[in-house]
Amino acid sequence: MTPPRLHIGILTHNGLDHTTRCLASLQAHTQAPWRAVVVDNASQDDTPAFLRGLDDARIAVECRHDNLGVGGGRNRLFTLLLPEVADDDLVVFLDNDIEVGGGWEAPFLEAFARAPRLGVAGAWAFSMQVHESWRDIFSENGRTPGPVDTVQGCCFVVRGAVARALGGFDEALGSFWHEDDDYCIRALQAGWEVERVTSPAIVHHEHGSGVALRPEKIARSYANQAYLARKWRAMAAIDDHGIPRRPVPEPLGPLAAALGTRLGRGRPLVRAEVNSALGDCGRLLRGALSDEAAAVAATPAVRALLAMSRDEPVAEHRAQVVAAEARVEAILAARREASGRAVPAGAAVRAFNALCSPHAWEDARWSAGYRAAFRDGLPTDFYSRSEAAWRDGQLVHALRVTGALARGARVLVLGHPAERMVAALTHLVGDLFVYDAALPTEAMVRGTGQRIGEARLHFGQWTGALRHDDAPLDAIVVPNVGRLATAPRTQKLLRTLAGWLTPQGMLAAALTVRLTGPRTGAWCEVETLADDAWLAAMGLRRVGAFDATVPDATLLAAAPAAQEGHWRPSLSRLDGPHQVTIATLVARRAATAAP
Repeated sequence: MTPPRLHIGILTHNGLDHTTRCLASLQAHTQAPWRAVVVDNASQDDTPAFLRGLDDARIAVECRHDNLGVGGGRNRLFTLLLPEVADDDLVVFLDNDIEVGGGWEAPFLEAFARAPRLGVAGAWAFSMQVHESWRDIFSENGRTPGPVDTVQGCCFVVRGAVARALGGFDEALGSFWHEDDDYCIRALQAGWEVERVTSPAIVHHEHGSGVALRPEKIARSYANQAYLARKWRAMAAIDDHGIPRRPVPEPLGPLAAALGTRLGRGRPLVRAEVNSALGDCGRLLRGALSDEAAAVAATPAVRALLAMSRDEPVAEHRAQVVAAEARVEAILAARREASGRAVPAGAAVRAFNALCSPHAWEDARWSAGYRAAFRDGLPTDFYSRSEAAWRDGQLVHALRVTGALARGARVLVLGHPAERMVAALTHLVGDLFVYDAALPTEAMVRGTGQRIGEARLHFGQWTGALRHDDAPLDAIVVPNVGRLATAPRTQKLLRTLAGWLTPQGMLAAALTVRLTGPRTGAWCEVETLADDAWLAAMGLRRVGAFDATVPDATLLAAAPAAQEGHWRPSLSRLDGPHQVTIATLVARRAATAAP
């Protein structure tokens, strides 16, 4: 029997260093029979010259003068690849910032050989729930391969027969965003399975060069999600709860429904949530977690599972459940008591820490403040707690406890505003200005299901020459300084913002950097937000605590990395720990600034 051949399609747009590394790693480490086609999407760097100079009969090249985007570019790759693809061959789409090591392809070959109905596989995978006009994804971040709803397009493997049956990617989605989601849902609808396949010899450096990403990408994402929600409903590809239909019934379906009922959601949990809860529950029952890890593992879903297990028919198992429940309640009670003593009454400016600890959600005051500000239901659901939610929650909470937010306050949100944060502030202030490089709109905020308050909304476009000609502001919120200013520009930006504030105005800013590849040195230096002398020169006096680089395990309330490499849904795309930097600054305008 002829072994399957790999037909590798790579789309490039600039990022020559990534492309060079990707192709070199394929040439060095791919053992199965393979060929590759590279389509360049009108690169402006030296990528076309490099590709034309390749001397490898296994690699064909097409350099284009037009940018087809991701969907169109991959459809062009399909056109060039499929004439030589047998039904059991594999079409492998790799982003050009993928690097492979020895044996990278073996798990995929084994998975497709083992499962004749496996149609699509990938190394990074998600469960999905579709809402009225958007979709949520939950990372399948265990180390065990298995069925999923969608896999990430950076490493996207399709059986040859499926590629012919399904056709190409939906080009109505435009240049980019969610074409991989749609392809997977169509595969499920056609009776094929979609699986996560673990291949530790694949590294994604997340350069994002398949298409030139611009600030309007976020708006395009929302538009595409709304389009896909309508499309999938018309196809009957999702059920009444927004969960994709599968060719084989989900074995955890009854448990997911029971947990959803116990948690008051009115819908089942998605697969990733159930799997995570089962894993944590098992570790608690085995006594495999320290008190620290047990505190963060005791999510509402885990505690519901324990309650459902009290009727175990085996006495020994019942005793384990009762003991685990008692231990969890004792640990959480101690955490709540400790958090209640942590901050002296009346110490308003010290009533917050600039970054949530894993126990912050057990602090009744903090969680109550979050629920009061963020009205979309997220804080009631453990699995939606991400670093962005913590960052935005802390910035808003800090401004509230320092008295910067009031019904008549004038507040600016600058740069890449989270719609959840904008909506929250409309319930708290009088005038809200929202500036970004791509002109934001109220429709973008409402389009994500947010509820808008009574604040007067003003939207403006920032082109880099920052101006605010209106009256002084009571507060300025910058959710991610790193998106607006590299290290040399941070000083100028903060000095400008300080000048827009009233004499007692407040600035709340954060840096968020997700480091999934090597450090490049290009990020704004987070330490500058903790340098009081430097800030004084900018006309700012720091009043909030500062936190810098922390691992996912701490930042996102995941169990420590030593605990079987466990990761929460919606948290990390990597199997191993990586670093996320969140540095926050809460500062009051100083009387004078250095020249």
